Amino acid sequence: MEHEFVLGTEEALKKHYELMEKFPEMEHADANMIRVDPGKTGEVLWRFTKTGEVGFACLFRGISMPA
Repeated sequence: MEHEFVLGTEEALKKHYELMEKFPEMEHADANMIRVDPGKTGEVLWRFTKTGEVGFACLFRGISMPA
């Protein structure tokens, strides 16, 4: 099944989830996210430059937003 991987703050992930609800076929062109077709692989390379918490999620329709 198709998946996405998104890095971000809780607030950013919630905003992305809302966009995915409205536009489920949206393109993923930001450096902190990737969309992967079934049977394929991908990678996100990210340099963390600040301390703190970061979340990650697959926010496709039908997958609930983490609490």
